[in-house]
Amino acid sequence: MAPAIINSLRSSLLDFFVIYSTVKEIQVHSTFVAVLHRLIQFLIIIFVAFYIILVKKGYQQFQEPQGSSIIKVKGVVRISIYNSNLHTGNASQALWDAADYVVPSIETNAFFIATRKTKTFGQRQEICPSSLNDNLFCNSTYNPCKQGMPTPNAFGFFTGNCVPSQENTMINVCEINAWCPEELSKSTDYKINIDDLLNITVFIKTAVSFAQFNIKLRTVKQDTKFSCRFNSDTDPRCPIFQIGYIIKKLQEKDRRINLKALYNQGGLIQIEQIWECNFDYNVKNQECFPIYKFNLLQSGDDKLSPGVNFRFVERYRSNEIDYRTTTKVYGLRFVLTIAGHGGRFDIRRLFLAIEIQVRSTFVAVLHRLIQFLVIIFVAFYIILVKKGYQQFQEPQGSSIIKVKGAARISIYNSNLHTGNAGQALWDAADYVVPSIVCAFL
Repeated sequence: MAPAIINSLRSSLLDFFVIYSTVKEIQVHSTFVAVLHRLIQFLIIIFVAFYIILVKKGYQQFQEPQGSSIIKVKGVVRISIYNSNLHTGNASQALWDAADYVVPSIETNAFFIATRKTKTFGQRQEICPSSLNDNLFCNSTYNPCKQGMPTPNAFGFFTGNCVPSQENTMINVCEINAWCPEELSKSTDYKINIDDLLNITVFIKTAVSFAQFNIKLRTVKQDTKFSCRFNSDTDPRCPIFQIGYIIKKLQEKDRRINLKALYNQGGLIQIEQIWECNFDYNVKNQECFPIYKFNLLQSGDDKLSPGVNFRFVERYRSNEIDYRTTTKVYGLRFVLTIAGHGGRFDIRRLFLAIEIQVRSTFVAVLHRLIQFLVIIFVAFYIILVKKGYQQFQEPQGSSIIKVKGAARISIYNSNLHTGNAGQALWDAADYVVPSIVCAFL
C-alpha cells in the first residue's frame, strides 16, 4: 500500500514539472454563432451603460454617513397609582413630566419612556416572608426552603423556615434573608395614561458627516418650523415625532401587535434614519434629508422574554440603618440607527465599474453561452451528419469452406520430366491440405 502511494505521488510531482497543458482554441465557421456573439456583446454594452452606470450609479464613489443625534422628549401625562396586590378601581392620580418618565435622562442615540413603575419603599436587610408571586409555598409536610440556598428570583437566601405570608396570613411561604419587604409583597404600581403617552413628542436633531466628501448635514435647517409634527406623507422633513404616530406606523406593518402588552410590559422600537444622498446635485444647498422607518424589535407578549424592564435603587440612611427604595421600570425603548450612503462622481470609479462589469459579464455569460452553442453545433454535426446516434461494432465470426472438384494429375519421375507421364485423378480429399483450417475474419 505504501509503495503504491509513494509511486503515485512521485508520478504526480514529475508530471507537474515536465508536462505543460494549455486550452485548445477552435474556430467555428458559423454565421449564426458569429452574429449571436456580436449581439450578446452589444447587449452587454447596453447593460453596462444603462443599468450599472445610470441605474446603479456605478460612476459614483459612495460613503456611509457618520453621525449622532440629540433627543429631547416632552409631554405631561396622568398616572394611576395602585397597590401592587390590589389593582382595584380606587386608584389615586398623579402627574409625570419628562423628568419622571424618561429614564435614564440621556442616552446615546436612544431614549426610554416608562409606561409603568413598581416601587418598593423602605427596604432594609432582614428576614421576612417571600412574596406570593414567587410561588414558594410550604407546609408542615412539604418544605422546599433549603437553608442557605439562593431563591429562584435571586432576591435573597432561604433560612429554611416556613412562615405565614405577609400578604395573606392563611398561606405559608418560605422565609428569606433579603432586602425586605420583598418586591411585590408590599409595593406600589404607577401606570401611565395611554392617551397621554401617545401625545408625547420627541425632538430628534441629527448631524451627520460624509468626511470623504467634506460634507456635513443636519435635520434641522434655518426654515424648520418647530410647531410641525412629522408625517411621512405631508411633512417628512419635520424633526418632531409623536409617539402615537410611531405606534400607528407599527400597527400598519403588523396588525397582530398586542398594544396592551406593549404598554404594560414594554418593548423595543427601532427608528431607522436612512440618508440617500446624491452629491452631484444641490451640493451647496444641501437638500438631502433622511427618510424614516419604524420597526418593532421586541414585543410585549414575546413568550421567551417579553417586553423591556430594568431596576434601579435609591439608598438612604436613617438612625444608623441602611434603607433603599427599589424601582422596577417597564417601558418603550426607542433606538435610533443611522444608515444609507452618499455618492459623488468619480472618474476612477467610472472606469473601474466599466472594466469590472464588462470583464465579469463578458467572461461569465458570453464564454459560457458560446461554449454551449459550440457544443450544440458539434453535437448536431456528429449526430445528424456522422450518425453519432448509432452504435457501431466490427463483426466477429467464422466461415465454413467446402472445396469440390476432381482434377487430373500427371505423374513424372522427379529426375526425368519427359513426355511419357502417368495419369491419375485427385478429388478434394487429395488436393485440399490440410483438410480444415479455422479462419477468423
